[in-house]
Amino acid sequence: MDLVDFTQLPDFDDHRDVRPFEVPQLGLAGWFSRHRENHQFALGGTRLYPYTTTEEAVTDVLRLSRGMGRKSAIADLPLDGSKIVLIGELSVKSREYLLAYGRILRDQWLNSNITGEDIGITMANADVIAETANATLADGTESITIAGLSAKGGGIRACLQYVYGSASLEGRTIAIEGVGKVGAALAELVILEGARVIAADTNPEAIRSLQERFGKVIRPAEAPGAIYHADCDIFAPCAKGASLNRKTIPNLRCRIIAGSANNQLDVPHDGDDLFRRGIVYAPDYVINAGGLISVYDELHPDGYSRQRVLDAVGQIGKRIEDILVASANVGIAPHRIADQQADAIIGN
Repeated sequence: MDLVDFTQLPDFDDHRDVRPFEVPQLGLAGWFSRHRENHQFALGGTRLYPYTTTEEAVTDVLRLSRGMGRKSAIADLPLDGSKIVLIGELSVKSREYLLAYGRILRDQWLNSNITGEDIGITMANADVIAETANATLADGTESITIAGLSAKGGGIRACLQYVYGSASLEGRTIAIEGVGKVGAALAELVILEGARVIAADTNPEAIRSLQERFGKVIRPAEAPGAIYHADCDIFAPCAKGASLNRKTIPNLRCRIIAGSANNQLDVPHDGDDLFRRGIVYAPDYVINAGGLISVYDELHPDGYSRQRVLDAVGQIGKRIEDILVASANVGIAPHRIADQQADAIIGN
């Protein structure tokens, strides 16, 4: 695997631990990144993606780990931000590949890092990885390296209330970019609340599946790129990051951006552009913290509590509301407000 001087990349923010790993005979190659070391554990998912260059992969892992740190800080969780990216096509995921990756997790990051599903890694994959990643220690306690397994189980409304004076989704149109497992779940939730959905995905079958379930309330975009031109109330990025950029932003016809993707802004100035255009942007790592909150609860000494998770997730809307109000009061884009709050907690 090619190496790269990550300290010279624009997204290097004095990250505390950045390192490659590989098992060449299985086609396993990846990078780990931990942003800070303020807490015992760092947490961030594992992403499998066919990066075209090593620099692209390392840039992604640096941005994602910093974003996870900010997400934890804003969510008031005692976790540092980390991320792992695996370089390759989905076809590399043999059982041997997943078990080997689990051994790397156990041997290199046991008792220091927890990971889980992200793009390219399913809950079923996580179950296999956990077979070798997690360990029972000498005192009989379980040490978890991979969480978010298949046995485990706000913010848009805050934006609607802020913009329209009503949190209701009834009659609203939401354009969803990416209707995989997360985007499809969002589509189902908003449809049940009376919204209409415009969907775009590089996989036509994902859209057809939604149409079979919900009928005409799901309208496909003419092409994946046409979603940026959709006339809608809310644009929800739920695919890979950096989709909000200098090329796509001028085409947007929405009042609100609120989605589940990480690193939605290509560069920070894109958030400033949205602010100038009067588009309300819910900072990604604030609005999409629900998964992190749920995974963190698996570490609770009393075991996982769905109600405790729901109570914590219920605070996301208030955080979004506070950020939007502060943004309006000082005339600074919401993502800048969120970054300031998170970085003040994380420190240098």
